[in-house]
Amino acid sequence: MKYFIFLFALLVGSNNIALAQVMPQGFLVDLNVPSIVIGTQTWMAKDLDVTMYKEGTEIPGAMTSAEWIWYVNHPSVSNDAWVFPTAANGSGSFIKSNPDYGKLYNWYAVTNSLGVCPVNYHVPTKSEWGTLNTYLGGTSVAGGKLKEAGSLHWSSSNVATNSSKFTAVPGGYMGAGASLGYPDRGYYWASDAYDATTGYSYSLEPTTTVVTETLMGKVAGCAIRCIHN
Repeated sequence: MKYFIFLFALLVGSNNIALAQVMPQGFLVDLNVPSIVIGTQTWMAKDLDVTMYKEGTEIPGAMTSAEWIWYVNHPSVSNDAWVFPTAANGSGSFIKSNPDYGKLYNWYAVTNSLGVCPVNYHVPTKSEWGTLNTYLGGTSVAGGKLKEAGSLHWSSSNVATNSSKFTAVPGGYMGAGASLGYPDRGYYWASDAYDATTGYSYSLEPTTTVVTETLMGKVAGCAIRCIHN
């Protein structure tokens, strides 16, 4: 965030305020977005937390459960959306959650040709998730090495070392207007489709070190962890 503030100050000084409002998120990569190297792969060090594609186009956001349900009931490549990983309040509005969790995106945002990840990054494929899990010893133990250790975000039953420094947090997933699993499970998209209505995601739970490959409806919202090209 400090990079945007710095840029805004520079542009205001040159009377180019409009440019500051649509600056592509790839600018952040050029200023060294935190990343981690795991084996032969380089991953962003936090879950994706953007509201625009890399060239500046806004990604629609669902601010209420009713708005998210509309997206759920109208599956389409043109109905891409993000949502906060939190439960709606009594009036049905989603309250901005701890930024440590990033945002949840439906599969249509994941696969939008404009690119939801910053310049030089992309949403990982099944194969790339497989490479990660294999390097960490297989899906039976990789989860413990991927999850943030302790109970700052996970429950007290969390079994994790975070030896990979991936620092996965439990943002859950957004179903039909309700946040499921938050803040006790983490779900991450792959960019591969299983069929016309479902895609692949990878889930983490507190009491196990297992990484589970899960079929997820494309209308659901899951976290994204971008990987370098």
